This record gives sequence, structure tokens and C-alpha cells, in this order.
Amino acid sequence: MRGRMTAVNQIFFQGGPQLGEVEAGVVAQFFGVPFAIISGGIGCIVGLVVIVLKWPHLRTYSEEKSIAS
Repeated sequence: MRGRMTAVNQIFFQGGPQLGEVEAGVVAQFFGVPFAIISGGIGCIVGLVVIVLKWPHLRTYSEEKSIAS
């Protein structure tokens, strides 16, 4: 089981940034570097807002509570 979780971890942490770099490069190629930087920042903020609205209990998450339960 540990090997499977390590494989999933590697897929996300090694593959994810490269996909983001390709996306940023394509946007910069078609729309320019400033637009790629600004739209990437706005996309991050929008993603954060969506996550907070979908899972509001994450705002009050405490590691101590989860260890005790």
C-alpha cells in the first residue's frame, strides 16, 4: 500500500508542476507574458475561493482536533 501511495504522490508532485509550466507557456505564447502572469494569479485566487466555499470546514480545521478524534 505504501508503494501505491508513493506512486500517486510522485504523479502529482512531479507531474503537476510541469503541466502548469506548459499551460503558462501556451498562454504566454498566445496572449503575452503579462497576461499569463495575471491570469495565473487570478486563477489561483478563484480556485482558493471555490475550495473555501465548497468545504467551509477547512477554514476552522485544527490539527489538534483531528489527532484527538
